[in-house]
Amino acid sequence: MLNKSNTTITWVQMARTAIPKWQKLDQEILERGIEPESLHWPERAKYWFFGDGGTIDLETEKVVYGEKLNRVGQRMAYARGLVESGT
Repeated sequence: MLNKSNTTITWVQMARTAIPKWQKLDQEILERGIEPESLHWPERAKYWFFGDGGTIDLETEKVVYGEKLNRVGQRMAYARGLVESGT
């Protein structure tokens, strides 16, 4: 059974600490002239991705899903491709 109070606390803590950190990182990356693959993702997708351990490879500008996110990341990339192509 899900303990909703713990879930709420976790989200509030993330909103206060992690999200500003990710936004600052996005800004720093853009200032370096790097356009990360995640730049045009919806905010919610970015928060999910970074919150579950995803990173950005600064050399290739691609997202790195890692072992935990690999399968979900592949499905997300496929879905983004469909949306972008208008399919």
